[in-house]
Amino acid sequence: MTNRDIVNKTDDLLDGIQSKVEVFLDDSSKVLTSTLLNMTHVEEPVFELANAITDFNSTLLNLVDSLQDFETIRLDTATNFSRAANAY
Repeated sequence: MTNRDIVNKTDDLLDGIQSKVEVFLDDSSKVLTSTLLNMTHVEEPVFELANAITDFNSTLLNLVDSLQDFETIRLDTATNFSRAANAY
């Protein structure tokens, strides 16, 4: 397996994860918004649930940011390996 193959497989994996996280965030935001708009009387447990969902969404967004950071590091590493291989 070449460096390029590894880069391509990692790209595909990261793209798939990011896509699923984005779809989940979009769907959960729609459900939460719809639920809150349809309620005439919101009790404390519902606010707690909304806060928990918001916290979870924030965690997933942090995961996406971390995956993007990982992607940058991976590309830099692959570039450095390629340069080192070409130097010899």
